[in-house]
Amino acid sequence: MVLSGARHHGKTTIARTFSDIYFDIEREEDLTRLDIEWGRHMRGAELVILDEIQHAPELFLRLRAIIDEQYGQNGRFLLTESLPRR
Repeated sequence: MVLSGARHHGKTTIARTFSDIYFDIEREEDLTRLDIEWGRHMRGAELVILDEIQHAPELFLRLRAIIDEQYGQNGRFLLTESLPRR
């Protein structure tokens, strides 16, 4: 599932109510932690939140591989993205 909208409109606040497994893709520390913890979280059963996913488009290929591998199972990823200003 993707929550998409303007910056500072509550997407992260809403997303964080669903899971404690949270990665802010804008933070270098979180990207490093995601790389380290990738296998554990991507193969687990808990919801994983990837906030501001538009800052790391390379993650889409990695996510697609996991989603294809787990086809037929319930969704486990909640992505947020901020839309550019018009």
